[in-house]
Amino acid sequence: MAAAGVPLRTLQEWMGPRDITTTQRYADYAPSEHEGEMVEAAFARRPALATEPPRNVGHLHLLG
Repeated sequence: MAAAGVPLRTLQEWMGPRDITTTQRYADYAPSEHEGEMVEAAFARRPALATEPPRNVGHLHLLG
């Protein structure tokens, strides 16, 4: 985000550290291609199987 031009103060607010030096410490970090692939794989959505029950279905009934 810092490399894309987002101000450090904005990054500090998003990340949450009280001290700007903590934000500055991580501002130069850029993941390697391998790390980027690992993050993508970890957060990739997998298609739901037909045998799986629906997720996050509560007892909400819509009146129509």
